[in-house]
Amino acid sequence: MKPSDRLRQARIQAGYSTATDAAKAFGWPRDSYTSNENGNRSITQKKAETYASAFNVSPSWLLFGTEKDQPTQSKHKPQKNQETTFREAPHSQADENIRSNASQPRPISIISGVLPVYGTTSGDTDGFILEQPLDTIPAPSQLMHVPEAYAVYVSGDTMSPRMEEGEAVFVNPRKPAKVGDYVVIQIRDEEAVRCYVKRYEGREAGYRLLAQLNPPEQIKFHESDVVAMHRIVAVSYV
Repeated sequence: MKPSDRLRQARIQAGYSTATDAAKAFGWPRDSYTSNENGNRSITQKKAETYASAFNVSPSWLLFGTEKDQPTQSKHKPQKNQETTFREAPHSQADENIRSNASQPRPISIISGVLPVYGTTSGDTDGFILEQPLDTIPAPSQLMHVPEAYAVYVSGDTMSPRMEEGEAVFVNPRKPAKVGDYVVIQIRDEEAVRCYVKRYEGREAGYRLLAQLNPPEQIKFHESDVVAMHRIVAVSYV
């Protein structure tokens, strides 16, 4: 188990259903905390001490997995009226229509063989914001043991004929995407993570290149604004 996995375990055990909930409750910058929990950024000793105090575990357990310091119910859950603070992050301009600047995705867990479903998305430059799930859906067999897996409802026809309106696309964050794969890409935005369903076309001069199908168009995002890119492994009409 990695430090990020132990951090997620400690957060859930402490009673916070999402990383965003925990960040808001303790007044942590959401992008910083979720990047630690998602494994996109290493957990420093100082951060480990902060998180350990909040979730009632030891820093050594978070960093190294010391068995004697398993998570217990948090004794430090803040009051509901505690003010939440956020730091402003810089943004880059991928092109004149696409703007991003600060946030991170939160982890997602399978419960009793079902996946959370997010959306909607038409695959255009507006994308969709990764907020609370809209629904749940039975997990395909290939995702039954992938705790981070999730699904997305498709709306609109910008990815037609490969993905039609009303279909659910199933995502495996553990599968690396290669050129030609269909993906959900998560981009930093001012208030939340904005997500897009696209076909991955590769990298060029510091940009991640993606394509939509209808009408055919290439869209690019600067690498510094890409939080995560997850491979779509199945599509189902629901």
